[in-house]
Amino acid sequence: IDTVGNSDLLDIRLQLEANVLRVFVDRKQAAASNTHIFLLWMVGASIVLLAIAILFLRNQIRPLQRLAEAAELFGKGRPVPPDFRPRGATEVRRATVSFLEMRERVERALEQRAAMLAGVSHDLRTVLTRFRLQLAMVPQNKETTALNDDVTDMQNMLQGYLDFAQGDTGEATSDVSFNDTLERFEIEAESLGKGWSAKVEGDPVLQVRPTAFTRLMSNIVSNAFRYADTVEVRGWHKTKWLTIEVHDDG
Repeated sequence: IDTVGNSDLLDIRLQLEANVLRVFVDRKQAAASNTHIFLLWMVGASIVLLAIAILFLRNQIRPLQRLAEAAELFGKGRPVPPDFRPRGATEVRRATVSFLEMRERVERALEQRAAMLAGVSHDLRTVLTRFRLQLAMVPQNKETTALNDDVTDMQNMLQGYLDFAQGDTGEATSDVSFNDTLERFEIEAESLGKGWSAKVEGDPVLQVRPTAFTRLMSNIVSNAFRYADTVEVRGWHKTKWLTIEVHDDG
């Protein structure tokens, strides 16, 4: 069988007893009987190369995954695994070393901030204690009660800032009466000579963070007292939603 000659024909020669039979066949009508062997070699080689590539990539991707997990844990304020160290390719090792250095700098900055706020907190607590003693020596009335509540709020806020600086950002939620919160603003309105009205529909007991919720309401209502003569607060507590509207004529 000659396949080297004419590209469109196959030259087939058969040896007979006295002669040679020569047949020309169109190449399109011929098929190789060992094609499956060629396909098996291709598939086998591809599987071997793919397995080697997967093993190589896994060794390179695993350090990246560990770096991502460590960064996520550090972002959530959790400790990094003790066995975490630079691994993998040169670029991944450099990124890991940079992350560890950044973590040390951030932790050092947090420690310095906590120390500074602890000192400020101590000084402010001394002033607040002096306020409480002075308020305890004057006759008790609505104004002094409101001032005592303000001092208590300042102490709670101060403690909240200190806890935040120390990494404890999760103020516990508890039941808070919305009516009690609004009564404090009613006393403030009387002392300022402002008009005040409040209306709450639904369950007045809320499941919130007390200090944060009080600070939120105080910021809005105090701003209304500053620029208006009459302030009205409306609240609707339904299912999982609390809607609050603050109306004023300022």
